[in-house]
Amino acid sequence: MLLATGDIIHAFIEDICPPKNKYLLCVHPTKKLFLMINTEDRKIYRCISIRSLDYSFLKGKDRFISTNKFFTISNTTIENCKVLDKLNDKDKLRVYTKIQESPKISVPDKLLSTILL
Repeated sequence: MLLATGDIIHAFIEDICPPKNKYLLCVHPTKKLFLMINTEDRKIYRCISIRSLDYSFLKGKDRFISTNKFFTISNTTIENCKVLDKLNDKDKLRVYTKIQESPKISVPDKLLSTILL
């Protein structure tokens, strides 16, 4: 499956505890950099909210994109995932800005995130 920047996917993630299906935002498809989309707005994750009014797959429940850590996923996981939607331009800018402010994301990864613009 060919992913694009801003694609929102649903995939089974084994590197989290407990392993489970998660929504993920594709930030950089070539480098396989993704951000987790969570049900709760936890301060440590430096989240931005996305509204269910803007994304029908959320089914009436707002979610929160964690911007404190990139995840990489395997080609097999990518092949088995489903693209649900694409992040709108306004939310891409919000995610990019929050990534730039994140103390835990490396400078090289911050530069890679400019693909969101």
